[in-house]
Amino acid sequence: VSNLSIASGYYTGTNVENGMESIPDLDVTMDTDDESTSTPDNDTHIPQTDLISNTTTLADLKHFTENGLLQAVLPSLTTPRLLALGTRMLADYAKNSERRNAVASNPRILTFCIAVMQQASKHTPQDGERAVEYAVETIRSLTATEEADEALMRAPGLLDALADLAEGRANSKSRLHACIAIMNLSCGKSNKLEIARAPKVLIAMRTVISETRRSSRGYEIESRLKAATCIKNLSNADAN
Repeated sequence: VSNLSIASGYYTGTNVENGMESIPDLDVTMDTDDESTSTPDNDTHIPQTDLISNTTTLADLKHFTENGLLQAVLPSLTTPRLLALGTRMLADYAKNSERRNAVASNPRILTFCIAVMQQASKHTPQDGERAVEYAVETIRSLTATEEADEALMRAPGLLDALADLAEGRANSKSRLHACIAIMNLSCGKSNKLEIARAPKVLIAMRTVISETRRSSRGYEIESRLKAATCIKNLSNADAN
């Protein structure tokens, strides 16, 4: 957790998970709802169902995505292993400060990450747990810039999904990511009222503060600090 840093109230540090790769040349804006741009001229680039399987690698997913086929890739990630690979790739997108706004403005990515987070309690250990970690880390990275707030705040189910993870439906690393994401969102002036009116978020922050106050473990200490800072940020709005 020591590699996390604060800048203008927002956490913009690197991932707490080791071994993540950056993808500097990825253009996520290629995935759109426009039929003319979502289907490439060369049919050989379209991933068929037999190309996305449990033998698919991270490099394969990157190749498909770099060819503008993210919207075809995401629905094919149906196993814990594939979900872990796909969310890891998205976490790399979101870590790139030059790509964050493009990632946040892509509703397919947000919907996918929220769906993975919402299934946290149903995932098996290892790959399933890693998928949740990478999904919430993706959201946390997107909250590092206020420019992404509008897209994030209107994403259906996002605040509730973050609150569930913060309250303890996932491991301590995912819990920390969720607390940082909520704290970052609470920095935005236009977000304070909406977050304060989200009962699940307030209950989650209270739970984090009360349950981790006697812990000496790094993730729990950091989660408690972020939860307390979130409440402090919300109190800065007179209407709250």
